[in-house]
Order: sequence, then structure tokens, then C-alpha cells
Amino acid sequence: VYYTAKGDRAPAVRALNIENGESVWEIVFNDKSITGISLYDSTLVVGNSGSIEVINPKNGESEDRIDLPPIQTSRNATIDNGFRNLTLTGDELYTVGEGIASYDLSSLEKQWAVDINREAKTLIETDERALYVGTGEGYLTAYSLTDGTKLWETQAEHNIDSRPAAANGLVWVVDSVGNLTGFDSTTGENV
Repeated sequence: VYYTAKGDRAPAVRALNIENGESVWEIVFNDKSITGISLYDSTLVVGNSGSIEVINPKNGESEDRIDLPPIQTSRNATIDNGFRNLTLTGDELYTVGEGIASYDLSSLEKQWAVDINREAKTLIETDERALYVGTGEGYLTAYSLTDGTKLWETQAEHNIDSRPAAANGLVWVVDSVGNLTGFDSTTGENV
């Protein structure tokens, strides 16, 4: 079992032997926040402030690292890629914060990056064609998994604070006052 923890110490990723409950290894990330953890093709992928660590899950040793450079926006502004979370879909890793970036995990190469104009406040949800992200201002936006193009954007009645859920052609969000709203995943229209 792999998990993240932060108590009175710096954030850490830990491996736990599920048979006896003993700690196998621990990696401490001093002065960095952990933004996501996922297992990919027998490799542990850990997101932290400004980088992605590729870790051997058996011994906790770092095998590689992707430093996330600032994103150049379409308005020639540069934004920090201090992403808030990550998700894996197949061989692609997506990071979201002030911008969205896609990385091919087999080569560790960046595929694309875009400015999203609003800071993402939710975890990322994906389906077979799009990535969905919510904001504190109540916007739900769909982006192409292929190149990051904005497909549509709509606004819920209140802030979106939880992860969207996508299934069967619909994207569902729960807003900050508990309203459940469904949107067509192709058009963004309220259903």
C-alpha cells in the first residue's frame, strides 16, 4: 500500500507491507506539498510542488524526475506550474493548477500545455475524450485530452469544490451548497 501523510513533519510518501502492517520505506519531501500519487506500469508517480517524481515502488528510490517549467500562455505571460493535482489516463499524465499540462509517461516528455485562465479547485476527471475541471467560481470546463483545446465551459449555480464525475455521456458536479447538476459531456449543456 502506498500513501501520503503529513503530520507534525514534512509531507511524505510511504509504503506499507499489507501483510504485517510494517513500514517498508518512506520518502520525505521537505518544503514541498504532495499533490498526487498514482501507480503506473509498476512505477509510482508522485506529484509535488513543481515536479513529478518517478519512484521504484519496491525500494522507494527515485528513478527519474520531471521538472515542471512555467507555462507560456497565449498572451505571452508566464505562469508558475505549481499544479494542484494530477491524474493518469493510459500512458498520459495530466497536471492541473494555473494551467494544464500533458506528459507521456513512457518517454517522460511533455506533450502539450495550456493556460486555463482560472485556477482549478477540484481534482481532475477524464473520460475517453476530455478532461474536466471545476473552479471555486463555479465554472466547469472541458479540455481535449489530445491537445488541451477548450471544448466548452459552463457555470454551475455555486462554487464547485468537489471532483466532477463523468460517465455515460454526462459530467456531474456537486456545488458548494450540495446541488447535484449534470451536464452533457459533448456540449456542456445542463441536462
